[in-house]
Order: sequence, then C-alpha cells, then structure tokens
Amino acid sequence: VNNVPVAADFLRRASRSPAANPAVFSNLCDLERRLGRHNTAIAAGRQAVSMAPKFAHALNNLAIALQEVGALDEALGFLDQVIKLEPKNAGAHSNRGNTLKLMGRNKEAEVALRRAIKHRPRMASAHNNLAGLYISQHKWDKARAAARKAIAVQPEFAQAYVNLAESYVGEARNAEALEEIKKAVAGAPGHAPAYAVMARILKDLGHFSGALQAASKAVELHRNPQTLVVLAETLDGAGRLEEAVMAAREVLALDPSSTAGQDWLAYILLDKGEAEEAAALFEKTLAARPERVGYYYNIAITKKYSADDPLIRRIEEAISRQDESDPSYVENCMRLHFALGKIQTDCGENDRGFDALHTANRLKRT
Repeated sequence: VNNVPVAADFLRRASRSPAANPAVFSNLCDLERRLGRHNTAIAAGRQAVSMAPKFAHALNNLAIALQEVGALDEALGFLDQVIKLEPKNAGAHSNRGNTLKLMGRNKEAEVALRRAIKHRPRMASAHNNLAGLYISQHKWDKARAAARKAIAVQPEFAQAYVNLAESYVGEARNAEALEEIKKAVAGAPGHAPAYAVMARILKDLGHFSGALQAASKAVELHRNPQTLVVLAETLDGAGRLEEAVMAAREVLALDPSSTAGQDWLAYILLDKGEAEEAAALFEKTLAARPERVGYYYNIAITKKYSADDPLIRRIEEAISRQDESDPSYVENCMRLHFALGKIQTDCGENDRGFDALHTANRLKRT
C-alpha cells in the first residue's frame, strides 16, 4: 500500500457495507494503526476477530495495534493464538518477540525472534528486531551483527541502519553512528526515526543547528510522541527551554502515559529551576515503572533533604532488593548510591554520604 490514507478511506467505506468480510476489518486495523488511529484500529481488529475467531491475519494485526498502546498481555495472548493456528508463522514469532521485549522478558524475546529467523532465515525485520533487543541490553557487537544481517537481506531497510547507528551511539562512537544514519536518510528520506536518531547524534556532537534541523524534519514527517520527545531534548540542549517545555507538554497531550515525555519535561523543568513539578513527574514515572530505580537519583537532585525524609528509607530498601543477576544491577546500584550519598550529605551525615558516593563511583568504573 503506497498511499495509506487513501487505502484506509476506501476500507472505511467498505466496512460500512453489510457485505464487509473479516479481511476488510483486518486490513483496516492495519492501516488505521499505521495512521496512528489506534482506537479505531483496535475496534476494527476486534470486529474482524469476532467475525472469524481463527483468522490468523486479523489476530496478528490486532495484536500489533494492542502492543503499540501498551496492552501487552492481551497482545501476547492473540499472538499465542496465531502461533497455535500457524506454528511456522515467522511474523507472529517476530511480533511475539517484540512484545516480550517490551514486557522485559528478554530471554523469551530472543527465543521468539530466533524462532522467527529459523522459520524464515531471510526475514530482515526479524534480524532487525533482534538488533533492537540487543541494543536494549547494551550488547552492541551482537546488535551490529544482527542489523548487518538485516541490511544484507534488504539493503534499503532504513530502520536497520537506524539500529546500526544506535549500536555505535551506545559506545559513544558518534562519528561512525552518523555515517550509518546518513545512509538511512539517503535511502529513505521520508523515514522519521532516522532523522530523530540523527538529531540525537548531532546534539551529542555539539552540532545543535544541524540537530534542530533533523529533529524538526522528524516532526514534520511524523508528528508523534517519539519525534516530539527528540525535538524537546534537542531544544533543551540548545538552551531554548520554553520551546522545549511546549514540545514535551505536547508529547503528554498526545500520550499521557509517555514516560519519555514525562522524563524530558521533568529534566527541562529542572533546567528552568521548577524543581517541585519536576519531582512530581519523576515520582509519577517511578510509580508506573517501579523497577526503574534510577529515578530515585532524579528525585534526589530536585531539592535539599532532611534526615527524617522517607525517601532515604525507600532508597535503602531499593538497594536491598537489587539482584546481581539483573543486567541493570550495576547501573541501578550506582544511581541508587549516588542518590543516597547526595541526600545523606544534605542531612550533614558526611561520612555516610562519602561512603555511598565512593560506592557509586566504584560501580561507575566497573
């Protein structure tokens, strides 16, 4: 489908016909999702499934739409139904891997993605999704290898170049990252995520003019929470704080549950000296994602604390809960000890604060 809005409009009209079949609603689900109309997409997908409960195409499309709005358990259930109906459906295995990744079940996600590749070895999207999984785990070499396999299969695959660039960004190899992202933009000038990543790379290189151009282009191509977050952080880096706040607030207007939007609005507000609202936003994110204990540090830097503040006990309990087998163990403990050291210093407990900060710096060097 080269013209998604036109095709979606055609299917909307077709869906109003008494003769509309499940395929009409399933395809409408897919197109409405691509247009960012997730509620309409999900309604169409549910209609298709109600008409044909064993229609794998509809189950898969509905699952993708649900995944994108964060209804991960329900999405996984529909994908499991697809795989039960079609055990060798590589697309369903790949989508299942993506869903499991979003749920934090990384080992299962890798199994699902490798199963997709087993059933369809030249499935570029599965290799690319595996690259994305490795990026989330900071396995940069594996991410690069998977992204390059995707590119070998599909040389014009812009998102694979994006992931390849991200793997270099993860190691602060920004010059190499920039070369790869330029390939994505050259091959797919309408691919908004490529411009978003380019903006972040240029910002990190200190090229704020180019970064703002790239971020603005990403928003022009696809004005959604993801591109607006990049615009907000780029504006913040350029010192244009009022515009940055406006962009971050627009993210939350479009998606009130966006943790990235909440985070960047909080960081920008901190830069503006509006610490109280920033702290409330960090607390909101932590309440929604209690496993992201690094937010305790973000909260700790918003004000000066006293010895009786309950945040101290919360941080100590969070430290005690850390599991050494967790890939995020070192980073989480580092940020928690920085937070604890900062607060203890605030309270005049300089020896204890020094010990906590010393532990944090030791972990940082690990």
